[in-house]
Amino acid sequence: DFFEQVISKELEKIPQHERKHDNVKEWIFNEFILLWDMVEFFLICYEEWIELDKENTIFKR
Repeated sequence: DFFEQVISKELEKIPQHERKHDNVKEWIFNEFILLWDMVEFFLICYEEWIELDKENTIFKR
């Protein structure tokens, strides 16, 4: 999965002993942004699907 690769690469940049509270906060924040992008992407796809469905129902008539 693309997102998992990105996350693991980012985590590899942080040495184990430096993964303190701030890094965790930052990581959670980045995770939230990724999640939001996915939600946004889903909504765009959903809107597109509704448009296609409208065309499809018209076509069936």
